Formats: sequence, C-alpha cells, structure tokens
Amino acid sequence: MLHLASQSHSACIGRNSVVVDEDIDPSDLEEVRWAICIRSDPATSIDMVIRAWSSPLDAEWR
Repeated sequence: MLHLASQSHSACIGRNSVVVDEDIDPSDLEEVRWAICIRSDPATSIDMVIRAWSSPLDAEWR
C-alpha cells in the first residue's frame, strides 16, 4: 500500500507517506502522531522506498 501511495502523481512533491490502520482518522494529525509514537516499532514498521518519484525541489535529488 505504501508503494502505491508514494507513486501517485502528487506524491512527487512530498518525501514521506504515512499509512495508518482503519481505526485511526488520517485527517486528525494528533491521532496519527499518537499512533506513530505508541503503536509503531521503528525497526519493523518503517519501509523505505528507494528510487521513488521526486521533484527538482527535493534537495537530495540534486
């Protein structure tokens, strides 16, 4: 799912995509932050998508 979200046309503007469970309201930033801090394990919960779309505004693109 993350790979699909990061490959959409508008995703080239942003560097990060966050995917949450269905019981978390993605429009509530505090709830998303809470879920990231409490529910996730950085060692197993983070996927890096290498060579994804970007834009010339991305500092690492240059």
